[in-house]
Amino acid sequence: MAREMQIDDFIGGPSWCSRFVCRKQLSMRAMCQRLPDNFQQKLDSFKALVHQKITRHSTGWDHIINMDEVPPTFDIPMSCSISDKGEKTINERTTGHQKSHFTVVLACCADGSKLPPMIIFKRKTMPKEAFPHGVVIQTNVKGWMDESMMGVWLDRCYVKRPDGFFHRNKALLVTDSM
Repeated sequence: MAREMQIDDFIGGPSWCSRFVCRKQLSMRAMCQRLPDNFQQKLDSFKALVHQKITRHSTGWDHIINMDEVPPTFDIPMSCSISDKGEKTINERTTGHQKSHFTVVLACCADGSKLPPMIIFKRKTMPKEAFPHGVVIQTNVKGWMDESMMGVWLDRCYVKRPDGFFHRNKALLVTDSM
């Protein structure tokens, strides 16, 4: 706000913001999603299934892999907002790049070891920039994980787990359906 009002010498920290919110009778709201009503039941059912699979196949901690995709945008939304008390709706400012995104695919074993990360950019051509060694870079017109990208992940990341290439031991891959 100070920049918008062209006030260059403004200095205000968290305590100033807190006092300002009280002084102007504003409220700070966290913006989050609600968990489903049957969340605990679904969680318990999932934990029982995983435990059953681990026990049946004597799966070691280094062969239990959790993989998930995170689709960050180049427009990072705020996690909270300041508004007048009693407001029913909250307007959110963006940079206009909310549709520009990429997907980060991360996986780790239950013993704490990590598999190589994969980044899928929403574009047709491979970026020319240099990326850190060990990061798998891919492109996809949609910018997210699909069947072909899952194949790439299995070929380039999943095989990096212990016994990943020779498959001597059974492994349990836990992922979501998105």
